[in-house]
Amino acid sequence: MGSVRGRAALLVVDVQYDFLPGGALGVPDGAAILPWVNRAIGLFARRGYLLAALAPGSVAGASA
Repeated sequence: MGSVRGRAALLVVDVQYDFLPGGALGVPDGAAILPWVNRAIGLFARRGYLLAALAPGSVAGASA
């Protein structure tokens, strides 16, 4: 994994069980991405970048 410099953003979308092997929409070897995602999140946390998580059912960013 490369270094994080200046302004950085990490966007993790739709990491959920359904896309993992055995899930409703399972992707072969889908779990192989999880260690990378966890390392990237850890890197951002160590660098003091903002981490935000949305709960299932969240409507963050939705307009009325």
